Amino acid sequence: MIMHKVMKFKINYMDCLQLSLKNLLRMDDESITLDVNPKAYPLADQQMTTKILNLVQQAMNYKQLRKGANEATKTLNRGISEFIVYAADAEPLEIVLHLPLLCEDKNVPYVFIRSKLALGRACGVSRPVIVCSITTDEGSQLQSQIQQVKTEIERLLISMKFLLTYPKILFLNSCSNNNMIYHILITLYRS
Repeated sequence: MIMHKVMKFKINYMDCLQLSLKNLLRMDDESITLDVNPKAYPLADQQMTTKILNLVQQAMNYKQLRKGANEATKTLNRGISEFIVYAADAEPLEIVLHLPLLCEDKNVPYVFIRSKLALGRACGVSRPVIVCSITTDEGSQLQSQIQQVKTEIERLLISMKFLLTYPKILFLNSCSNNNMIYHILITLYRS
């Protein structure tokens, strides 16, 4: 009889877990938006995240991917890294915050995406991945895609640094003319 009660509890617990997972999957992107650590910048938007994760998955197939903070550090020090992808929900985020400084020293672009689980799935592992590095390969078929994503990441970095450097100018321009900010950002994005 005790066994029956324990089994019944397990079944109810599993039913509740499945229902909560179904509810999570039904949520749209705006209701899933998690609070992201402000130290995680530049943060890719949804469209750029999808493009980056697809490229990470292809790089895994071409053996141009290194997973983990230690491997990413090695690729940066050896000079074979094209760009670095970080997970913004790494807990604590400080375990990877030494790498953006190293990226800036080595002139390697970097970007944060929201989910370490999605990054892990794109890397082809069942565990969450907090950092991965796309590496160079001279004869790779991915070279054009890597260059395209690398350019977009650099544009995102430039626009974020511009916004952080000149917030007073942008605020004054936004008060007087909303189109000025739009033109500045479009010019930065297109260049």
